[in-house]
Amino acid sequence: MQFAASDGKAVTLNEPKPTPCSECPWRVGNWGKTGTDNDEFYTPQRRFQMWDSHPDRRAGTGVRHGTTMVCHQGAPCEAGGCKDGSTVAYECTGARILVDRELWWFHGEGKPAPGGLTLDGIARVIQNRFGLSVERFRALSRPEVRAKLHDGIGDGEISRGPYVA
Repeated sequence: MQFAASDGKAVTLNEPKPTPCSECPWRVGNWGKTGTDNDEFYTPQRRFQMWDSHPDRRAGTGVRHGTTMVCHQGAPCEAGGCKDGSTVAYECTGARILVDRELWWFHGEGKPAPGGLTLDGIARVIQNRFGLSVERFRALSRPEVRAKLHDGIGDGEISRGPYVA
């Protein structure tokens, strides 16, 4: 997948890594972390903004709306541009795990989880990642769906909340 950074460069977005990075904001052990270059990154308010929407971005651009989150560590490119002239980034593994848990829930329950991905977000992720409609995704067997999801969906250290709006 590619996206255009604000500096005009085409950035290649690679699949997420096998495990979330040690600095991942979705890692429960990092919540409230201080003494970093960006302590605000680990606050409940920031998790809410990443999950739902950030006041400095267009509405509906949070992860729950089907937006792919770029990893902040080891991936010097983001929507705002690239550091060091790099044009390669990785999808945030923690965010992918959260999204895949939501897809697993949706497949089993037939509706979005409370506070989880929106129905439009689910449709966007299913179309972008699997090339399927919601109906075709729902028709897959549980083993077929599980095979499409990140191996880390059972990682209890990765969570999206609680957070404060």
